[in-house]
Amino acid sequence: KVGEDVGVHDEELVREIGHPPERAHGPERAVLVRVLDPDPELRAVAGDGPERARLTAVADALGVGARVIWLGRRPHDQIPRVLAASDVAIAPYPPLEGFAFSPLKLFEYLAAGVPVVASDLGQVRTALDNGALGILVRPGDSAALATGITEALTAPARERATRARALALREHIWYARVATIESEIEQAIHRREAHVVA
Repeated sequence: KVGEDVGVHDEELVREIGHPPERAHGPERAVLVRVLDPDPELRAVAGDGPERARLTAVADALGVGARVIWLGRRPHDQIPRVLAASDVAIAPYPPLEGFAFSPLKLFEYLAAGVPVVASDLGQVRTALDNGALGILVRPGDSAALATGITEALTAPARERATRARALALREHIWYARVATIESEIEQAIHRREAHVVA
């Protein structure tokens, strides 16, 4: 199994890959550790970053340190395999003024066919099509995050993730994005030429 790569076999996996800035993810990732407490079969997997030492201490203090797996930095070509072993992928953010976010990570989650739980903010909401492609939760709300993760482990959420994967592979791969950009450039050129002729 792919999960064996990170020392996990049949347990459910909740993953948040990457090393985001503290102001965006730190508090929510600590909340995820709390989510583990009532479910002995749940494991959390994260990448790496400046919050690792603090969050490791938080997990240990909560008595779930052995169930939080830090992968460290992994080559990008390994990420699809890592995601494929997940049961849930999360992108939690607290309320942030002037929030801006590149949805690349979300599209990687969707392309892996993994149920996604993410904060209901800006580009995150747009990338998940207002909740049609994933579960949106109130930013900074630990109870909502826990409920979203529980919902993501259900059969309907997995079915939605399968549909979302097909859409992501059709519309959000690099080839599709390049084609869209080329088309927009060509249309802009045609409009300019038409304006010049007129």
